[in-house]
Amino acid sequence: MSKIIICYNPDDTKAASSRLSDYLVNRFGAGIVTLGVEPLISSAASADAVIQNADSLVVMIGKKWQELGSYHNPNDLNRVAINSALRLHKKILPVLVSGATIPDDLPADISAIAGFETFPFTAQTVNEDANRIAEALIQAAMGASTPPPNKTMIEQPTFMGPVPTSDQPPVQNPFGQPPIQNPFGQPPIQNPFGQPQQPPQYGMQPYGAYNAPKPPKPPVEPTSIPMIDDVTRFVRPLFERFGTLVMLLAPSGLLFGIWFFMTSVTAPRSFGDSAALQGIVSAVFLALALYAFFYLLSIAIPKLQLKTALVTVIGLPVLTFLFILVDSNFLFTAIYLIGCGGIVAFGYSQRNTVIRGVDEPRLETPAAITLSLDISGLVAAMWMLWTYSGARDIGNRNFAALVAGVFFGVAFAYVMYHGLKDAKPQAPPAYMPPPYNPPPQ
Repeated sequence: MSKIIICYNPDDTKAASSRLSDYLVNRFGAGIVTLGVEPLISSAASADAVIQNADSLVVMIGKKWQELGSYHNPNDLNRVAINSALRLHKKILPVLVSGATIPDDLPADISAIAGFETFPFTAQTVNEDANRIAEALIQAAMGASTPPPNKTMIEQPTFMGPVPTSDQPPVQNPFGQPPIQNPFGQPPIQNPFGQPQQPPQYGMQPYGAYNAPKPPKPPVEPTSIPMIDDVTRFVRPLFERFGTLVMLLAPSGLLFGIWFFMTSVTAPRSFGDSAALQGIVSAVFLALALYAFFYLLSIAIPKLQLKTALVTVIGLPVLTFLFILVDSNFLFTAIYLIGCGGIVAFGYSQRNTVIRGVDEPRLETPAAITLSLDISGLVAAMWMLWTYSGARDIGNRNFAALVAGVFFGVAFAYVMYHGLKDAKPQAPPAYMPPPYNPPPQ
């Protein structure tokens, strides 16, 4: 039975709650901590039985908690859990995420949480905040334990299991504190050769100083567009801190600015006479920028799928490479501009049955056409700004390319996010029974 329950609203504090849960699981164990009340409580009738067996309820309160106002719904499971914990006199820890405050309009049955001690939880001091919350949970668990008659209570949290008996060795160092050294006051045995003794680490280490093993990194929630775990572990809190639009627009402007700057630097007029070299460099940097953008977009819209993103990540660089090779061809220029918008819009269209994305956001036909025209117009404006910048100096043309790429990246990220964030998921294909073939007579 879970002893620590983290109560949160996924639309408010999903990233912060996941990070706190990872810390507590790493410290106390996976069977002790439960993230969210939904896995445990299905209705108000079952709440008391679950909360009765718990020691503490952690209530995550973010800046959108009052705006969302789900606690006004009597059937909201988070409200039901808080109400049950108050009635059963359980320890409640209100955690204020990123400087949030407890709302003033709480319903009467849960308004008492405003009188509890609050705990801040911010990205700048996440380790200190998480440790402070863990210590409070330990104290709550110690207070929840009651000794049997005529027995002396050993101060051990209830979630550490049964208290050891006389024939069992005591639990050593359960919460990461160093064990007591020299309990009888005698000095440690000194090395007769004048070198201090070093504790072993995975066997003998005769050379060099002792290096304590690093604690394992907490698990990270994977993204649908694959990326290195360390990058995701760093990026996810930034979405909580700066907001979705900032974390999409700012990196996209930088990435696409670098792409178009490299396209300008390797132009035949300023870097040799090879259009193929410019095309290859441009295609490679564009593919990297697109992949990084769709990775960030998958954090904001978790149901995006890699196979659909690859249509754009591969299609646009290939078109750009061909366009650079034959840029004097007016017909292909028109095909290129239309194709850039068409590839992206087709990939995320409800009519795309070649690469199906069940439950993935897909656009209806009018919205897909609008997205296609927007992207084609952005690509045309970017190339025209660079081509007709009027700057004969190579350095000025490269700067114009950087500015054009930044504006394109910001605008591209904006139209993609707003086009897909409210799009309906693609329905699974309708089942078609096989044709009936009557048996031969």
